[in-house]
Amino acid sequence: MNKTLIVSYYFKPDKSIGSKRWSSISDYLEDKNSLYLISATQNADGSNFAKSFYINSKYPKVLDSFPHSILNKIEYRIALRKQKRITKGSLYDRGVNCSKELLDRMSLIVEKENINNVIITGAPFSWLNTGAQLKSKYPEINLICDFRDPWTWGQGYGFNQLDKKRKTHEVVMEKNVIETSNKITVPSKAMLNYLKKNYPKHADKITHLPHGFDKQKIDTVLNKIEPAKNKNLTLIYAGTIYENTENQFINFLETLRTLNIKFVFNIYSRSSCPQKLSQFEEVNYQGFVPETVMFEKILLSDYYLMAYPEKFKDFLSAKFYEIIYLQKKIIYIGAKGAISDLIVENNLGAWIQNFDKKNTLNHLNDLEKLKKTNFNIDKYSFEYISTEFKKNCLNQNK
Repeated sequence: MNKTLIVSYYFKPDKSIGSKRWSSISDYLEDKNSLYLISATQNADGSNFAKSFYINSKYPKVLDSFPHSILNKIEYRIALRKQKRITKGSLYDRGVNCSKELLDRMSLIVEKENINNVIITGAPFSWLNTGAQLKSKYPEINLICDFRDPWTWGQGYGFNQLDKKRKTHEVVMEKNVIETSNKITVPSKAMLNYLKKNYPKHADKITHLPHGFDKQKIDTVLNKIEPAKNKNLTLIYAGTIYENTENQFINFLETLRTLNIKFVFNIYSRSSCPQKLSQFEEVNYQGFVPETVMFEKILLSDYYLMAYPEKFKDFLSAKFYEIIYLQKKIIYIGAKGAISDLIVENNLGAWIQNFDKKNTLNHLNDLEKLKKTNFNIDKYSFEYISTEFKKNCLNQNK
């Protein structure tokens, strides 16, 4: 029997973005008797697995958020000093404190359960390197390392703050993972192109595994709710409000005002609402809502309004495919890249580059006239993605 171990720091019921990818793909991979899970999420949902195991990350919780009080700042600095002694790389890698325990646990499961596929997703990226160490112990395993985000060339996880020595350590780990793994999967074409260019000798093992959407979950919403006919233009945004995007939202909303267009802009986010944006009487900030509720809110809106910073112009999150499947047009404010190309080339909405009245009005009018898209959204359902992944990446012979 083909047996697979999935190692994901985040896993459902955790609500973070990092949880969704493999929580969903795993539902379609194998019979539950052949799947095993290791996660740092307490009470992870192991119902689709033969066995699931919890790893205590031992990562200081104080480092999860920016300190505000004097006491928080002191605790934060103490935790950072401890991390400096523990790791040679990023101080904000949540997996580095439990790397030894992770290696021991994976080794035990591989031996005891006769595992032949090991899938590890990062961030945290130290867990990918631990996977490379596992491969050194058990060279016969099929190791698949999934880069959910850019590693050494990214700006997250404290990488833009690393000194040369610590950055070099991360570069060495990344190289080791690329060279050791049987397959490397990435969710965006930009990441795919970067890795193939920088690791040409290993280009054949690097493959695109896009983010996806849960077709069954959205179908439930589509079958019970009819899209509303709103009196006023109703816009929605759900998710992280990224830095340097507040003015993009504001410029667009102010243009709507100058055009005397009555509108409502509903925001659903864990992020705090930027001060200037919150001052618009048309903006309703309602905090985080469960995924199915979010689908309902999108369906009851006229357009999905999104603003992304330059650094994310090429990264297509699962949210895009969910919106497309809900048949909702997108208004995108941001730089030219994979996002703008997807929207413009497939009649999925409008790409706003400047905010003069004529340009904005033309875009809004064009949205009403857009022909039905021919974009093949079914290729991005988790069921399809999982089937392709199983066929192209998993070792089916044991």
